[in-house]
Amino acid sequence: MAGLQHWFLSIFMFLLGLVVGSFLGAVSYRVPRGMSIVSPGSSCPACGTRLTPADLIPVFSHLLSRGRCRHCGAPVPWRYTFIELLAGLSFAGAYALATGWFRAAPDWPLLAQGAVFASLMLVMAVIDLEHMLLPNSVNLIGLAAGLVFALAGAGPVTIWPAVYGAALGYGLIFVIVLVSRGGMGMGDAKFLAMIGAFVGPLGVLYTLFGASALGAATGLILIRTGRHEAKKPIPFGPFLAAAAVGVWAWLAGSF
Repeated sequence: MAGLQHWFLSIFMFLLGLVVGSFLGAVSYRVPRGMSIVSPGSSCPACGTRLTPADLIPVFSHLLSRGRCRHCGAPVPWRYTFIELLAGLSFAGAYALATGWFRAAPDWPLLAQGAVFASLMLVMAVIDLEHMLLPNSVNLIGLAAGLVFALAGAGPVTIWPAVYGAALGYGLIFVIVLVSRGGMGMGDAKFLAMIGAFVGPLGVLYTLFGASALGAATGLILIRTGRHEAKKPIPFGPFLAAAAVGVWAWLAGSF
């Protein structure tokens, strides 16, 4: 493919990611609260006013309204804009990997898997960071998606490595939960099982190692700077998600 086409498609994927990121922001708000992700339509949490299409343009609506509801003036969390931007960058990054950094025609199944995986990681990281929760519903959907992609031959692992990865991911955290007597939760086990379906058993080991290193370093920095109490738990999901994205990108790049 010509370079211009690659850049056009990468920009398109970035914009698509922004739109999907807007939906992911709604999912991260509604799922932990037991709300439907379909209905009712988006509304301001403060005044309940139904948002119009002009209020829902990713990133730009938030910037133009200066981070406030146009109807009541209540502040709108910036996390929605960050989710949209991260989703946009993730989709563009998945496209780059799926084309060998713009050197070949897109591997569309790999691109689809990358976009889905990044979306799952982003939603779970945000929910765990805010609520110390890794919802079973999202874990199960992600696990099924990973196995379906693997069965279809899309992505860096095939079906049996995906199955082994899911089993190993669950088993490792299960053992840690038993040994630590509650130091981690079973939500982490299910989350790493879902990750394993996308990255396989070796990817699970790399993910757990990377997440542990990131978590330890972050925890130490937060405690040293007085931003976190030593005995207060830190959600592990965001570190698993960050490490998993890196591992998947590495596997996809050598796929």
